[in-house]
Amino acid sequence: MEEEYKEFLSDLKEVKTALKYLGMSYYKRRIPKRLRKLRGSWKTLKDKSKSQRSKKLSEVIETLDQYLKVVFDEEKSSGERIRTIEKIRDERFDIDIKSETRKAEEKRAEIKRLRGILGGDFETELNDLEIVYGESALCTAFLLRRMLEKALYFSFVRNGKLDRIESGQSGKKFIGLKKMIGKAQSEVAKDGSPFLNNKTAGNLMRIKFLGDYAAHNFLSEVKMDDIDRNFTYLCKALEELSRCFKQLTLPT
Repeated sequence: MEEEYKEFLSDLKEVKTALKYLGMSYYKRRIPKRLRKLRGSWKTLKDKSKSQRSKKLSEVIETLDQYLKVVFDEEKSSGERIRTIEKIRDERFDIDIKSETRKAEEKRAEIKRLRGILGGDFETELNDLEIVYGESALCTAFLLRRMLEKALYFSFVRNGKLDRIESGQSGKKFIGLKKMIGKAQSEVAKDGSPFLNNKTAGNLMRIKFLGDYAAHNFLSEVKMDDIDRNFTYLCKALEELSRCFKQLTLPT
């Protein structure tokens, strides 16, 4: 991925240099070889980037995608194509590709680790998480909230404490997630370990908020950066809860 990005930046630099020294009139006659080369490296980078789940990288790819569609569209006027080339010349495509790639790899590793911790009970959710993480913040936030509530439910049920989360209200079977998190702080599993420690439970309210925001506040958006900052807290909580409802050796 890093090599493809370097090649893309090199080709982009050649185009910008040509624009600077040859002038825009050169492009009114024909699309230069340099620009065609840039399109080739862009396609390679675009294909490679699909596995990275990087929002910043996706934004770069999408921006250049729109520009190049105009530049190579023979039905567009020469003036419009020239103006688009100027946009390419002036655009800054500066992202830390090493950092973006590393973050994507870390997220994939964490999801893989969750598979080992949670087992088959969460196979559907984890399969979906691999698809939407980094692509849709709304879907990711909603899915993470679902996983949290499901893990809490299993913890109470498999320790014979279902009555602790029953609401007792007509038309409402269980208490809300906020109360469920609170009760998990004071409950212990059959082996004597707590469902959740206090610090972990406190951090979970952020995940609840993002999930609620995604599901109910349809006029606003959830940002992927917010999810990234809180993903580790959820993983920690799921690890603690898994000890309450599933016997396993945690991966090192």
